[in-house]
Amino acid sequence: SQWYINVSWTPDATQLGPNIFCYAAVDSLQRMSTTQCLVLYVSAVDIGNNCSLNNGHGPCGQICNQLSGSVYCTCEAGYMLLADCLHCLDINECMLQTSNCNQLC
Repeated sequence: SQWYINVSWTPDATQLGPNIFCYAAVDSLQRMSTTQCLVLYVSAVDIGNNCSLNNGHGPCGQICNQLSGSVYCTCEAGYMLLADCLHCLDINECMLQTSNCNQLC
């Protein structure tokens, strides 16, 4: 399945700094996609590539992704993104019963 979402937003001076947007899509059968989050930075000046900060991690705990002037964080395999959309939590693949478990569960 492919999910698409279009967002239009014009920030103002009260929204300087990080702004977290989380979203999910719902199809015609009322099935919901997984929640995804973006961290959008608003600055009074052009601050360039935010992922270049913090040794390439930007504001993210693990993987920083630059997209059209915005930053969003993702996690390495075996981790999941926390609700703050910045940090990652080590998941227990055996408890989740995923097929990606490399160890004996």
